Amino acid sequence: MDVFKEDWQLSQFWYSKETTDVIIQEVLAHTNSESRIACISTPTVFVKLKSIIPPLKQIINLFEFDTRFDIYVDPPFLSEDCFTKTMITVRWLGKKDNCKILLCTGAVMQNLADRLINARVTSFYPQHQGGLANEFRCYINYQSQNIKLKEN
Repeated sequence: MDVFKEDWQLSQFWYSKETTDVIIQEVLAHTNSESRIACISTPTVFVKLKSIIPPLKQIINLFEFDTRFDIYVDPPFLSEDCFTKTMITVRWLGKKDNCKILLCTGAVMQNLADRLINARVTSFYPQHQGGLANEFRCYINYQSQNIKLKEN
C-alpha cells in the first residue's frame, strides 16, 4: 500500500497497521473456505487479506472506484447520498441472511448505519495512517467475540 498514496479528492484514507490487523482478525474469525469476502472501498484490508489467504481458498473481491487498484478501494465520501448508495450495494452483494457486515466510516453515519443495514456502533476506533479530522467508528450487524458493541 505504500506505493499507492491516499487521494484526498477521492476521500481516501489508508487504515493503520493496527486497525487493518483488527479487521483482518475479525474477518478470519467469521469466515471459512466457503465464504465470499467483499472489500468495498477498503484496499488496505483487501491487500492484507490477499497476502495471507492462499489463492483459491476463499473468494475475495475488491470493489473500488479508484482505477489505480485495477491491478489488484477507501471510505466513500461522508454524505447521506453516497453512504445510502454504498449500503444499497452492500445489501445487494450480501443477499444471504447470514451476511455479516463490518463497516468503518464516520461517526456521523451512525443513524444511517443502523437504519440501512441494522449495524450497531462498537467500542473499536479505526485509525488511519495519515490521521483524520473526522471521527471514525466501526459498526457491525452481528455478534462478535472480538469487537464489542459500545455500551450506551
